[in-house]
Amino acid sequence: MEALKWEYDVLASEALRHLQSASEDRGDSYSQLERCYTSHPVLERFWQATRTFPAWVDRNQIQRGQAVCRRYAAPMMIGFAFQGFAGEIAAALGPAEVLVRTGGLSQRNIIARVEATLRWLLEITQSPESLDVDGPGFVSTIRVRLRHAAVRQRMLDVPSSHPAFFNTALYGMPINTYDSILTLTFFCCNPIWNQLPRLGVHLTAQQAEDVVALFRFLGYLLGVPTDCFSSAARAKKTMEDIKDDSIAPGESSKKITRDFINAFADKAPYNISRGFIQAGIRSMNPAPVCDALGVKAVGWISYIAFAGLRWLVKLAIVVRAVGLPLPPANVMIQVCKAEEINECKRTIAWKLTAR
Repeated sequence: MEALKWEYDVLASEALRHLQSASEDRGDSYSQLERCYTSHPVLERFWQATRTFPAWVDRNQIQRGQAVCRRYAAPMMIGFAFQGFAGEIAAALGPAEVLVRTGGLSQRNIIARVEATLRWLLEITQSPESLDVDGPGFVSTIRVRLRHAAVRQRMLDVPSSHPAFFNTALYGMPINTYDSILTLTFFCCNPIWNQLPRLGVHLTAQQAEDVVALFRFLGYLLGVPTDCFSSAARAKKTMEDIKDDSIAPGESSKKITRDFINAFADKAPYNISRGFIQAGIRSMNPAPVCDALGVKAVGWISYIAFAGLRWLVKLAIVVRAVGLPLPPANVMIQVCKAEEINECKRTIAWKLTAR
């Protein structure tokens, strides 16, 4: 696996260079590609590669995977925020270094980055047609692939004048194949075997296979080797093997998690307390990882409040399963906040009585 740190999506990088040569307009790279993909063989090869699918692509199974993600969208989003972004992505050595050096998760723009990622997850699952060629999820995914190539290009241009900017001898190429596979396990495998079970949701074996098939297809569109996602069993083994080598929180990891907490804590429109966020991170990640990231244990009131969110998620799944309408999101948020306030009042009353 170590050799994969020196491999990367060469086709996307070459396509980006030709796009830049074809036009001085550095706007939307996908729109550029649509306009001029016939102008050079590399661009045409990239265009056709994203529209020609391997024999293993099963549209019916991919659509079943999308349906599973739609059904469990709420717990997946919660898991992604508290265990994905603030936990394992921050703790992963290579991705964390890239994110810090590109400002991708700085406190200033972390909310936009999280929202953009959640929006992509919604776009790829919003309907069976979203991943059809030129569908919204398909287009967003190709844009992500070209954006990764642009970030890699910018980072490799820097070390000539600032060699300490990114240590390629230690981390390999920026956004390399190893880190891309690792990131795909965050989106594909963690929800199935880590995040959803912690929120009380357990997928069936067939549902797990369908979700893995969905993200294997997305990996193909992103230029990531997909053999290690050929089945749920193999994807789980990949997740376990790669995490053992990759989860090594450092100073960059602490910065990402700290900025994540500071960006969302007590800020409109979310208005989530710092204790609630820390309780969520500690509830969704192993204690040693949380300690290494600098996420301290909080009072039990915050844990109770996060447990209340878990309960609401389970209730929402049951309500949706029987076909009843869900309450508006802002109502559910207010219920959580009211429960946290009431719990605080009860605790204060209990302490006063104890005196």
